[in-house]
Amino acid sequence: MKKINKPNKRTFWKTVIDGKTIIGFTDKNQITECKSNFEYNKDASKLFDRLPNKGNELKKDEYYSFGKDLVQVIKKHERTNKHPKFETDKFIIFEHED
Repeated sequence: MKKINKPNKRTFWKTVIDGKTIIGFTDKNQITECKSNFEYNKDASKLFDRLPNKGNELKKDEYYSFGKDLVQVIKKHERTNKHPKFETDKFIIFEHED
């Protein structure tokens, strides 16, 4: 069993169970265990594709890195050049910790 044991900073992770990708994060002093193998890193850009540029179609529940942060698409839309933090109706940002 793989385990993230009380990291000193937020740690992003992803795993595949029964063909479905599961994504999450473990905050400081928490524990995450998983029977299947999973990848993890404090920098979301090491695990997730970069948020596409302006003009690309984004689908609900896709996840991307934006810098070192993890970004969840919450509404299908065409990507603009605005920072995701200014489009709160389209994204949720899970910030990394320095």
